[in-house]
Amino acid sequence: MDVFVVSDLHIGSPHCRHAEVRRFLAGLPAGATLVLNGDILDHPGLALPDEARATLDALQARAADLRAFWVYGNHDPRERLPPMAGFEYGDEFTSAEGRLLAVHGDDFHGAGLHHRWFAKLFRCLYRCRLRLGAQPMHVAQYAKRFPFFYRVLRNTVAANAVGYARAKGGTTIVCGHVHFAEERRLDGVRYFNTGAWTEAPSWYLHVNGDTARLVKWGEDPGQPS
Repeated sequence: MDVFVVSDLHIGSPHCRHAEVRRFLAGLPAGATLVLNGDILDHPGLALPDEARATLDALQARAADLRAFWVYGNHDPRERLPPMAGFEYGDEFTSAEGRLLAVHGDDFHGAGLHHRWFAKLFRCLYRCRLRLGAQPMHVAQYAKRFPFFYRVLRNTVAANAVGYARAKGGTTIVCGHVHFAEERRLDGVRYFNTGAWTEAPSWYLHVNGDTARLVKWGEDPGQPS
């Protein structure tokens, strides 16, 4: 059984790569499992521009011939996300054998002093940047301009995710949230992050049996052109 995991599409955001998301969805094989690992909608409940509506319509259409599992994220939490026909919903996805877990990751970044301090400073700088007329970009892309603190955030999410997987008996865990695609092995657990579809390149995780690989969109020969 093929399992495909994506996160942080942010449908409705001006930064979402809507056309690429639709091409990705069109290329998925019927009968596969699609795990939408949080922050799929940027602002649930708000009216969508035409292109974003087309992307959400394409997603709903594919739910008819896929198993589509929507993991709640911080942008699309349970209380803000209206249920749509054809989708399963939950705080995490667990594969049938229990070895693969998918969790968005917003609960893994911690609430330590360093995180609160960076978040407060970052929000202030980002607002000042926009007031000065700078080119808009997704806030996560802007955060990457602070590599030390951004690395601390990524490392914290990865370490806490691995600890969670070990406690649940999982051998592989995949997250999103930090908008940085990567693969690590920590304490005997494989950690993946599928990045985001708000900037290029975009990534997804493909799991087939015991094989899991992080794939850059456009580099798999089986993808539609």
